[in-house]
Order: sequence, then structure tokens, then C-alpha cells
Amino acid sequence: MSEIYPSCTLEQITKLDEALIKNYCPLYKDLIIKIWEEKKTIDYTITKKFIAQNPEKASESFVKGLLSDDKFNLIEIDYNYGTDELILPLMLQSIAIHDAEKLITICNKNVLSADFLELKPFLDCIESNYLSQITDNLLSRLRVNTSKYDIFHISKTLLSFKNPETDKRVKEILQLRKSNWDNGNWSDSIHELLEKHGLGIE
Repeated sequence: MSEIYPSCTLEQITKLDEALIKNYCPLYKDLIIKIWEEKKTIDYTITKKFIAQNPEKASESFVKGLLSDDKFNLIEIDYNYGTDELILPLMLQSIAIHDAEKLITICNKNVLSADFLELKPFLDCIESNYLSQITDNLLSRLRVNTSKYDIFHISKTLLSFKNPETDKRVKEILQLRKSNWDNGNWSDSIHELLEKHGLGIE
């Protein structure tokens, strides 16, 4: 899109994508895919449609978008509230089936750059596929993260590997950053998680 429409704003790209999806016909498919791959803009309905039509080709496109440096622009069209949260899990599930070797690269990149709720699907993918190769980047994110929600879920993912050295590093980081998470929402959940793994912090 940047080459074809160099002056378009993200809002204009979003409106174009919505119009193409609402009035979908096969002629629009390549342009919708290009918008995803270059601007990370897509909705849940068209994500499902692409998977149903050609799952292998869809997975290739998902990989390209997930490895791009743009920020996610996952959209809801009309009254499909909450469907934006279903897009990344669906894409990652498709990639796990058709292009599984790319999961490590995709998750390694996104655990360092994804924002807040967009991070959770990658953590779920890492945990369910036991991608312990991503430990270092997860620890790096844990060291700098300020969101208690993310601190909990990153810690949960790391502890799911059941690696004593990793467990030790998680405890050390959380001990050093205790003032960032040990108050308000999520504090009890983080303490319970640590105690479950024998890593209680006073």
C-alpha cells in the first residue's frame, strides 16, 4: 500500500479495507491481502474467509503481515464487537497447522513489540506449542514491562516451560520489580502463580 498509495493515512486505509470487505468479490482478494501484509489491517470475517478458501496461501500471507514492522490495525466492521480479539489466535492457529516452523520467528518478534492485549495471543501460542526457544525475549519483555496484566501472562508462559533456571530468573526479575506489580489489580494473581510454582515472594 505504501508504494501504491504513499499519501494515504491509516484511517483512509481502514475505510478502504472496510469497503472492500463489505462489498467483497474475488477481484478484491489480492488488494485486501496486500493491505494486511503491508498495513496489518484486516477484520475477522475476511480472515476466516481466506482460511476457508485456501488455508496454505492464507497462512503465507499471515506470516508476512505478522513479521512486518507496522502496528496492528485489527478492525471490527459494523456491529461485530470483540471480533478483533479473535483475529490473531485464528491466524496463529492456521500458521501452526500449515507453516509451523515460522512460529518461533513470529513469536520472537512480536513478544518484544506487540502492545497490551495483542501480546496475549502470542503468549498463548508460545505456551500451547511449548516454544521455549523464545525464553530470552520473554525475559527481556518481563524486565521492562509495566502492565500488570502482561507481567502476569508473560510470567505464566515462562513458568509453563518448567525449567528451573528460567523459574529462577523469573523470580529474580519479579523480586527486583516488585513495586511495579505488587499492588492493586493482578497482585494476588501474580503471587498465586508464583506460589503454585514454589517461587513465593514476600
